[in-house]
Amino acid sequence: MGMSTYVKGVRDLSVKFDMMMNIKKVCDKAEVSYPAELHEYFGDMIHEHPDMIRSEMEEMDIKYIETHPDTSDVFEVDLSKLPEDVSKVRFILSY
Repeated sequence: MGMSTYVKGVRDLSVKFDMMMNIKKVCDKAEVSYPAELHEYFGDMIHEHPDMIRSEMEEMDIKYIETHPDTSDVFEVDLSKLPEDVSKVRFILSY
């Protein structure tokens, strides 16, 4: 059995996400079209359930370099390439 490793960025959704979700809920309740800013922010997920949107937007895949010097596994993440809203880096090891 092998091990798989994933690196995910964890976004801080507290401020902008909540504001955009509130606008989405107002539009849904009023049965009006979403403004372009909501389409930009939520993308293809705009018509999904709010809990699903939060779950999907909270984590993002991060590219990393994997090397194996001297029988060690080394994972390198270039922090300068992460989006501003990523507040944490999560390493997931699954067996």
